This record gives sequence, structure tokens and C-alpha cells, in this order.
Amino acid sequence: MIDLILKDIEDPYIRENFFRLTEFINRQVFFDGDFKLYDVTIPGEFNSFKIRHGLTFIPVDIIMLSVEGNYNLYFRYKDFDKDNMYLNTEGPVRLRFLAGKLKDQTRNQFNTKTLPFVAPGDIVGPASPGFVYGAVGDKVAGFWLTSEGIPSNVVGVPVLFSNGRIVQVAFGTEVEADYTLGIYQHEGNGLGLTELAQVPILFGGDKRVEVNVPVIASTNVQLAVRLLSGNTRNLKVSLVLKGSEI
Repeated sequence: MIDLILKDIEDPYIRENFFRLTEFINRQVFFDGDFKLYDVTIPGEFNSFKIRHGLTFIPVDIIMLSVEGNYNLYFRYKDFDKDNMYLNTEGPVRLRFLAGKLKDQTRNQFNTKTLPFVAPGDIVGPASPGFVYGAVGDKVAGFWLTSEGIPSNVVGVPVLFSNGRIVQVAFGTEVEADYTLGIYQHEGNGLGLTELAQVPILFGGDKRVEVNVPVIASTNVQLAVRLLSGNTRNLKVSLVLKGSEI
């Protein structure tokens, strides 16, 4: 807010103009906020780079001014605390920005749903028809799970990402058991068959396993799943992939 002394201005036109300027400035949302300027150089890739903000409150609003270098970055707003801000970067970058908060924090009154976090540029699958594999009936170690009835080592599910990685394995079975899944990639008919990961499953354990398995880039990469050990009955497996380049 700007509070000008107008009562001692005798000219009514000058006084009115000052009054209008005051009204205009006071209506601007930005002028009613509390911000600080930052010029930060980050030397490389960081999962949670810490920037001390020096404010008396936890900042909630970021206004970017300029970026030089790698533009693939994002602020981890939920991690901000009374001392620091945090952001992810994929390479060296210099950025200038304002951090602070506006007085009036507007919120979407019509959408109260909590949305999952997705980093800028990321695409999260499964892709159509989905990275879903099955093993109908009783199966033993060595069985290649099928996708739409085709053994996945013959025709797997094509990967659309050139920089894809598997981030989660989900599964379900009729009978609980200890078994191990193998995840493979190939280029069709087992060409270039390569094991990417082994995922052990424990009796009665979690039905979702977080992983971080890069897929080797190829123009015709397909994913396959195999039962490496143990016995199963009516097994279903889903892979969740993440990537930013197609």
C-alpha cells in the first residue's frame, strides 16, 4: 500500500491525479507482496539443490526473470522450509528470480483434488495398450509372460521413449508365493535380448515395487517379462515407465 499525503495539495486537479495514481497502484497485486531478488548459479545436475532464502516466512510464490544454461529445472515447493528453497536441475544453469509471497493467496475453489507430482517435461505411462503381461494358469520358472497372448520374448510391448526408464512394477496373482521376475528388452523375436533387472516378490508382501531401471535406447526396443524362480498361478504384471523424449 502507498499512503500519500494529499490534503495539503491545493490544486484540485493535481490532488485528483495523485488520488487516481494511488488507487491504481494499490489495486496492483504485485505491489502488495513481499519479494526478494535472487541470482543463483548451479554448477550441474542436482536432485534437491538448496538455496537459503533469508526471508522471515516460507516463500510460496516464485517469479522467474531469466535463465541461462540448462532450462530443465523445477522448484520443489512442498519442500520449502523456514530457511531454504529447493529445486531440481539437469545441468549447469544460472537463474534470476523473485521469491516471496503475495498478500492474497487465491485458490481454485472448484477443484480440491490432490494431483500427483510430475516433473516438467516428463511423460508417465503405461502407454497404450499398456505394459501389461500375464501368465494364465500354473507356471514354473523359465516361463515368458505373454502380452495379448504372445510370448513377450517373441513380441514384447514397444517402448515409445528414447530415454525411458521403468519406475514401478505392479503385480497380482491368484495364489501368494515367493517368486522372482526378470525384466528384459529386445528388438523382436529375442534379437538383442538383454536382462535389465530382477525383481524378487515375497509371499504376502507389497504389490507395488519402486524401481529405477533405465531402458537402453533403441529404435525398436520392446520389453519382456519372465518368471525366473518360483511357481505362480494366474499372474499379472504391469510396468510403469517414465520418460521425456519420444
